[in-house]
Amino acid sequence: MKTHWFNQLVLLTIILLATFLHVWQLSEFPPAISGDEAKNGLEGLHLLAEPELRIFAPANAGREALYHYLLLIPLYLFGATPWALRLLPTMLSLLLLPLTYRWTRELLPTQSGVALLATGWLAMSPWMLNLSRLGLRGILLVPCMIAAYYFFWRGYLSSYKVSNFIRAKSSKYFALSGLFLGLTLHTYTASRTLPFAFILMAIALSLYDRARLKTIWLGLLTTAATAILIFAPLGYYFLTHPAAFLYRSRGVSLRANYELFHAHTGQTFTQYLFTTWLDNLRWFIEMSQPGLPMPLIYLCWFMGLATLLIHARRHANYAIITLSFAIGLLPIFIGLPTTMRVILAMPTTYIILALGVFSPFTLKRPHPQPLSQKERGDKNDSLSQKRRGDKNDSLSPWERVGVRVVLIALLSSTLALPDTFQPSRWIGQPPLPTPLDEVFTIAANRIRELVLVEKRSVLLPQAVYGVPTVRFLLQENFSPTPPANPAPTDSIALFWPTDWQRWFGATVPSFILLSPSATNGQGYIETIGQWSPDRMAELEQFIQAQANAPDTETIHNRDGQPLANILTLPRPQLALHAAPTQPLKLQFGESLQLQGYEVNLTKPDTVDVALFLQLDRHVWADYIIWLQLVDSHNRVVAEKREDTTDNPAFWSPHHLTIDHHPLTAPEPLTEGVYVLKLGWQAVDFRDSLWLPVYDEHGRLWPATPTPLGLIQIGALLEFAPMPSPLSFGNQLNLTGYKLTPGQTAHHFNLALQWQND
Repeated sequence: MKTHWFNQLVLLTIILLATFLHVWQLSEFPPAISGDEAKNGLEGLHLLAEPELRIFAPANAGREALYHYLLLIPLYLFGATPWALRLLPTMLSLLLLPLTYRWTRELLPTQSGVALLATGWLAMSPWMLNLSRLGLRGILLVPCMIAAYYFFWRGYLSSYKVSNFIRAKSSKYFALSGLFLGLTLHTYTASRTLPFAFILMAIALSLYDRARLKTIWLGLLTTAATAILIFAPLGYYFLTHPAAFLYRSRGVSLRANYELFHAHTGQTFTQYLFTTWLDNLRWFIEMSQPGLPMPLIYLCWFMGLATLLIHARRHANYAIITLSFAIGLLPIFIGLPTTMRVILAMPTTYIILALGVFSPFTLKRPHPQPLSQKERGDKNDSLSQKRRGDKNDSLSPWERVGVRVVLIALLSSTLALPDTFQPSRWIGQPPLPTPLDEVFTIAANRIRELVLVEKRSVLLPQAVYGVPTVRFLLQENFSPTPPANPAPTDSIALFWPTDWQRWFGATVPSFILLSPSATNGQGYIETIGQWSPDRMAELEQFIQAQANAPDTETIHNRDGQPLANILTLPRPQLALHAAPTQPLKLQFGESLQLQGYEVNLTKPDTVDVALFLQLDRHVWADYIIWLQLVDSHNRVVAEKREDTTDNPAFWSPHHLTIDHHPLTAPEPLTEGVYVLKLGWQAVDFRDSLWLPVYDEHGRLWPATPTPLGLIQIGALLEFAPMPSPLSFGNQLNLTGYKLTPGQTAHHFNLALQWQND
């Protein structure tokens, strides 16, 4: 019992230390909110605003929705803050620690040192610390997976009892295993390999214990039936949208990566696989190291795998660890790995490393076998404290003391590393956050200070506001409804990125205006609109003149590089208009409306098409558009099919958004009249990846886009003959047309020339 309490004390110490490491400055480190985190947060906020039951979110390449519903709790309690976004994965990571310890103790009942060291390394590894501080949905997968493994093993051990009560108890464990297995399939793409792990475990147990084949396979059927029941709603969605199941997996597969980037080099696919597998394995070993020098890490890997394979020949528990690790490592061999995609291997990774540390003590020691016929009965339950307890450790007393000393020394050495409490130890692991995420986070925080603290109105380019990171960080403090008593300001602060060509390119910039309230610490979005194209030269001259002005502020990133300038712009110079010069109302689906459009020639071969769009309610899908520019001879001179530059899945309803798309022709556009055509559709995963696309009634994408109207390039045409006369009936022919200026530069008066036979 003394050893038992010692183990519990060490475990409690590990959990308390991990809680501190995982929660300490959670809002500040990593110092940026990644785009994927922000997208999860925005979808959670949408669910709070418009609750609905949705099993799968088609936006952002498609994601299971369970994590979004759990995220509602911290978002409701703490609002749209980094703390709320990261609290859920942090709590899930801490929950994983006792689950991993309990599962390891069940698999290795006489090796408490392995369970404690594996749990300690898991708690303090850069891999876990990084993922626990990112608001990503994949972290939900691991606790559910460990719980499924744990109850499946408990069900197998409980089946040794012969009474009806114990058999019912065994079925309960298998049902609980199926419950958590079904939940894993609602978490993250990597979970789809887990059902194969349970099939392989049943096969392995059958080979080790042929006397209990019926119990093992009935238990697997119970697990499978329960998992299918939990998975059924998502499974039905995948049956009706099969590409949703395959889209993400295909996109990150090694075959797709080879065809895109390596096939043209002459390297065969076999050569590519061999070199990629070696690189991926090396990356995995370095990424998963728990903080020790690499020579020791390689030694622990060698000893741990050797111990695992030696004992797996005779003992089912070691075979279970081996299978779990192999399934978790599978993404390395079939796709492009990241810290999240190989997350299934996280618990067993540190179990193997811990086995490598303790292998000198345990390699030749006996291991517990299944209960004999004489041992079956309530008094000698294989799950009892006597069977699992430290009193029955296969180590001698002096060996147990040595194990504890090694455990404490290793934990102490990990904590004593000079970079343990450095934030750089927890960030920079692929794939998130990126340097660009840091730029957006710094920009959003500074904009919030300008409006809420300094009480200044900020003119923010919509190209910046449309980034999910910026949009999420500004959700908490800004309302789309102006207050009754707005704070008057004579000037505004113009936020202008230093690398503005990257943001606007060949488009006319559009802006939102964030203004402070006069009575509280909140702000509001006062207006949104496009800068007048005929005053672009005025805007560029103002920016150049104010770049070196004394009151101009430059925002830098953490490396000292300039990100943007804050310029003071007199409010009378504000040249925004929210009403399109070409008003046209079109409904796309049930939620998206086109309010109008504008077309401006920005380069000799490029026109900027600005679509004025608005949502009636939140949407969960990605949208793609099909734009065509057709000349008077019905030739398509410019065309593009792409997703929207600002994803509607993250827009606020009833808020105008201007979506810019440059249309570039192979050669300069000649003077004349062109027809602009638009096709617009929500992305659906039915038969293929992106195209063809179905509407809400199951109809395919239209064969041709819809004409929006005429646009004029260059001088107005006084008269233009028809390429060929158009006959109406047998007597009336249309032979030409004449255009004269209308009320605006984008409107025409059209006169038709007719000939009567």
